[in-house]
Amino acid sequence: MDSDFDGFISKKDLRKFLANILKINNEEISKTQIDRLFKLMDTFKRGVVKITDIKKLINSQSVL
Repeated sequence: MDSDFDGFISKKDLRKFLANILKINNEEISKTQIDRLFKLMDTFKRGVVKITDIKKLINSQSVL
């Protein structure tokens, strides 16, 4: 997901992941949707997402 290899996932990285890996058409992904998804992933409200944030999100969902 970290397309620029800076150690963080930005909104730009997230959009690229959705388009390139999940094959979601860019026109189908609104700015609002990216903002909402990013907000869910950015658990510590840093403005960037670390891999540990994603692991935490996945692990919390697997308990449900």
